[in-house]
Amino acid sequence: CNLETMILRAAPGTNAELAEQEFIPWARGHGGHIKRFARTVSAVLGSPGRIGEGLRRSAPGNEALWFGFLSMVVAAVPQVCVILLIILMESFSTSTNSRSANFASSSLSQGLKAAGWSAGIAFGTLLAAIAMAFLAFGILRLLGERPDWRRVLGSYGYGLAPLVLGCIPLCGFY
Repeated sequence: CNLETMILRAAPGTNAELAEQEFIPWARGHGGHIKRFARTVSAVLGSPGRIGEGLRRSAPGNEALWFGFLSMVVAAVPQVCVILLIILMESFSTSTNSRSANFASSSLSQGLKAAGWSAGIAFGTLLAAIAMAFLAFGILRLLGERPDWRRVLGSYGYGLAPLVLGCIPLCGFY
């Protein structure tokens, strides 16, 4: 008899939510999306084992992928906004002579490239997580395991949560 073959049921008169200790707040937590997102990020950063136990009990798949996408958006958008704000402030502070106008247009194009790179890195990280999930799934299959694809994808989706710290200026992808 092992954990995967047993069913946990709450005692009569007990709240069923309290019976299961390990769960993923994003998947079935209480509150709105922002609260569930913040609780999941703090759970991944503070006690990743709880998320792992939650993955053993459920097969999140798509919701974990959406969580990973949202993590990348939260990490990339502030960086892109800071880069664009710096470039806009620089272009407004330059005078209107032709020499500084050329410098401003050059710095604006460089800023747009940097913002594009930050957004591209965030999107590429999400794609890399999906590719790594495929690779891990394949390796597990080659080793004779019978993994559930949704759990493998879920572990990589929730594993992107620490990258949310990239929204802090100078702690991002660059």
